[in-house]
Amino acid sequence: MQKTVKLNEIFQFNWYFFLTQYHFRDRESEACLDMAKLDGYIISTGGGVIKRKKTEKY
Repeated sequence: MQKTVKLNEIFQFNWYFFLTQYHFRDRESEACLDMAKLDGYIISTGGGVIKRKKTEKY
């Protein structure tokens, strides 16, 4: 039996989600900073990476 889950049920703010999202944003920032060192590449990201000061100029 399949259960339908609303998106807001999945992403309700709680401590676990906060830690998971924070960890993801750290890894995302590291990847973007590494890619920014390469020449001739376009980096396509979601909206979260440009919200961090250390990655916004790249």
